[in-house]
Amino acid sequence: MRSKSGKDLARYFPEVKDSLKNIPADKFVLDGEIVLPQDSGFSFDLLLQRIHPAPSRIKRLSVETPAQFVLFDILVTDEGESLVHKPLQERRLELSQFAKKYLSSRTMHV
Repeated sequence: MRSKSGKDLARYFPEVKDSLKNIPADKFVLDGEIVLPQDSGFSFDLLLQRIHPAPSRIKRLSVETPAQFVLFDILVTDEGESLVHKPLQERRLELSQFAKKYLSSRTMHV
């Protein structure tokens, strides 16, 4: 899990990391946003609170305010094929197939 700038986010969002690790595909690269639901929307303030150096606080907040991963693109398929140069419309079809194969059989909060 990396931010746009390349920062490793896995330690800050262990619940998202664990959900993604449970996807039974050997290779893939997904693109999306980590969000923290609050009321009828998302809270950027709660998201920023998760970027904190203390492991005990990260663990507590991952239970109190669990993050979700909103998936919107696939950049590498489960077969290792890069899709970065393909149009979004083709990638969306690949994402739909990936989701049917790996995500539809369970509730995903990733």
